[in-house]
Amino acid sequence: MEITGARAVVTGGATGIGRGIALALADAGAAAIVIADVNREKAERTAGEVAARGAEAEVQICDIRDRDALEALADFAWGRMGGVDLLFNNAGVGRTALAFDLADDDIAWQVEVNLIGTIQGTRIFGRRMIAEPGRGWICNTASQAGISARDPLLAAYTATKHGIVGFTDALRNEVGDRLGLSVLCPAVVATDMWQSGMTRQAAFGGPFAGDPKAKVFMDREGLDPDHVGRLAVEGVRDELFWIWTQPFTIELAERRFVEQRAASLHQWPAGDAGVERRAAWRPIGQ
Repeated sequence: MEITGARAVVTGGATGIGRGIALALADAGAAAIVIADVNREKAERTAGEVAARGAEAEVQICDIRDRDALEALADFAWGRMGGVDLLFNNAGVGRTALAFDLADDDIAWQVEVNLIGTIQGTRIFGRRMIAEPGRGWICNTASQAGISARDPLLAAYTATKHGIVGFTDALRNEVGDRLGLSVLCPAVVATDMWQSGMTRQAAFGGPFAGDPKAKVFMDREGLDPDHVGRLAVEGVRDELFWIWTQPFTIELAERRFVEQRAASLHQWPAGDAGVERRAAWRPIGQ
């Protein structure tokens, strides 16, 4: 996918990975970038950094769980840039807690922002992108937690990230010939995600303070978000579906497959049962 001259939108673009993506796009020669976020002050700061790198920068306030706000974001982007070539659905939130201790609001908040927001953003922008000449690209930020469930205290978050992976992968079978798709699966990144609760809406119980222990862990173990942003942009440029941030992520995927394969062989030791059902299955459109 050509980055030079591209028109891009980055949600959650004010800080962290989103900021890293916006800066990497500017460095790679993107023509114009819309920074979408709920924090205007930080979004404008990032827009200033983008402009200093030679790209046109715009700011749009957008709560991605609000479908009307996403439609307004798309209208804004098409109005200012004449179209969108690249969308990075990056905004997300999280709360650490044992699964049985999470309040209903904690779960609903993460599902609405992470999963529904990403799905709606993909649908709203994707419909417009495939109606235009050329082939646009959408990169959805999931997580290493989207392909593995081994991180403690993140069951609800993990569920939303698995959903992002599944939805994005399924779209390849529906629109992959007209729209490029990637899923970014970063491991721990040194962002302010641990403070995402400070922007939690009143509908979900209002703001809450993050866990300082999470900050210590993320600062100690996390990757530089600017580096992750560059990997995301490079992955889209190279037209990768899976974009990893560390090589050991594949080991987590392999562990799950080994366990799945062992279960299958336990149930069907010969390995050839159900061939007639398998042969009857066909992908959509075939």
